[in-house]
Amino acid sequence: MNFGIFNEIPMHDGITSERAFSGAFEVFHAAEELGIDTIWLGENHFTNEWSLCSSPLSIAAALAASTRRIRIGTAVSVLPIANPLQLLEQAGTVDQLSAGRLEFGVGRSGVALPYRTHRQPYTESRGRFLETLEIISRAWTEERFTFHGDYYHYDDVLVMPAPYQSPHPPIYIAASSPESFDLAGRLGHAVLMEARGRQAQVRDNLATYRKARADAGHVDPEKIFLRLAVYVAETEQKAISDPEYSTMIYYKRDSALIADPLEGLDNKALEARAERSKVLAEMTYQQVLANDVVYGTPTMVFEKIEQIRDDLGISGLVMDVNCGGRMSSEQTIGSMRLFCDHVIPRFR
Repeated sequence: MNFGIFNEIPMHDGITSERAFSGAFEVFHAAEELGIDTIWLGENHFTNEWSLCSSPLSIAAALAASTRRIRIGTAVSVLPIANPLQLLEQAGTVDQLSAGRLEFGVGRSGVALPYRTHRQPYTESRGRFLETLEIISRAWTEERFTFHGDYYHYDDVLVMPAPYQSPHPPIYIAASSPESFDLAGRLGHAVLMEARGRQAQVRDNLATYRKARADAGHVDPEKIFLRLAVYVAETEQKAISDPEYSTMIYYKRDSALIADPLEGLDNKALEARAERSKVLAEMTYQQVLANDVVYGTPTMVFEKIEQIRDDLGISGLVMDVNCGGRMSSEQTIGSMRLFCDHVIPRFR
C-alpha cells in the first residue's frame, strides 16, 4: 500500500501566516525523513479561517526543491475555476523540478465560495471539468493541440514544459458519485475518495469503477486511494483525547461549508446538502470515532486499516494527520513517527 499525508496549510485565529507555513513545512520535511510515500495538498480559496493553500502547485514547487524522495500530489486541483493552460504549465514545471514526482489529483469541489467569487454557476462545473480534463489529456499526449468546446477554445497550442514523466503524471479523479467513478474507470484514471460512514455506497461505486475500467479495456493495476483521518498514540486514551477538539472543529466547518448553497442546484440537490449539513453538525465525537476516523495505538490502527483495505480493496491512503488543523506540529509529527515505525512495516 501507498501511505500519504494530506495537508492544506492549516490556519486559524492565534497563529500568523508565517507560522502556518513554517508549521506545515515542518510536517512535510518530517514526512520525507520518516518514509511517508506522498504529500497531498488541498486547494482552498478566499478564506483565512482554516487554510492558506490557495496555490497547491506553488507549494508543490517549493517541496520539489526541498525534498528528494517523497512524491507530491494535489488533492485536488479544482479544474472548473482554473485556467487550463496555466494549470498545465504549472503542473509540468513541478513535474520537471521534482524529477517526475508529481501525482495530479483533480476535481470539482463542492464549496460554494470560489464559484460565487468567480461568478461561475455551479451548474457549469461538470462541463468545465470535463473540457479541462480533455485539454489536459490532449496537451500531455500531443505535441500541439486544438480544442473547441462550450467553454474553452484553443488553436494550435504548444504547452511547455512537458512533464518529466512519460506520457504524463498519474491523474487521480476525486470521485463521490456513481457518474464520477464511471468516468474515472472509463478513462483509466486513479480514484481519490472518502468513505465517512458510507461504506455500502462506496462499495457500489467501486464496483461501477471496476466495471467501467474492464469495459474500456484497461489492464494496468487500478489505483484507489482513500482519504482518512488517522492519529496514532502510545495509548488508546491519548489517541482519542489528543485530536478530539480539532476533529470536531473539522465537522462543524464541513457542515457550514455544505450549508452554503451552490448556485444553480435544483431543490432536491439543495435539500440533500442541507440534510448532510445537519447530520455533520449533530454528529458526536463517539459517532465520528465509530464510523469515520482511525485513531488508536499502532496495533489498533494497523488492524483498522487492514480491515478497510480488505473490505474496499484500496491501494493507498491519503491520511489527514491533523484533522481540523488545530493540533501542533509536534503532535502531528509524533503520530506520524509511530505510524511509520510500527504500522507501515506490517503492510510491507
